[in-house]
Amino acid sequence: MALNLTPGIAGTSIPHPRERRPMPEDDPENHLIKHLRVVKRMSWNGIVRHMNHERIKAGKEPSFTEAAVYGRFVRNGPRIAAREGDTDFDPRDYMHLRVKEKERRFLTGGGWGRGKMKDGEAEGDTFQEKWNARMDEILVEAYGEVTEELWVIVARRLADKTGMRFSAEGVAKRFHQI
Repeated sequence: MALNLTPGIAGTSIPHPRERRPMPEDDPENHLIKHLRVVKRMSWNGIVRHMNHERIKAGKEPSFTEAAVYGRFVRNGPRIAAREGDTDFDPRDYMHLRVKEKERRFLTGGGWGRGKMKDGEAEGDTFQEKWNARMDEILVEAYGEVTEELWVIVARRLADKTGMRFSAEGVAKRFHQI
């Protein structure tokens, strides 16, 4: 009489406590989500449609939602990138982060004030700037942070345009040489 032994707890589909679940970076669906967002530059909704279509073809339930693919990307994208040796990967570059209204006004030329400056208006007319030694320190610190971030952004932009990876330090050094 042969015994039919299956892994897990007898009579259930619950895996045995010592069995390890596969790592998220080994899941082909996670790789596909990252590929569709990073390489194909698909929207979250487009990724949902694609993933659910693939699941239907595989005979699985089409259960992906935008929140599901977004969550998988944010959680597993860095792990996949690390395994692939992509040290420059930052999921925030592909996330849909909201720009605060104040930042939106600043980015569209309106400054940090209440609205856009009118012609002939000086910057001092719109802003309430009170400078002291502490504010000067904060200004210098902020400038340093922005310049560091600037070269990271420029290196990523070069990578997007050329398909080649660049270090922020190398880009800064080359820029100052030309």
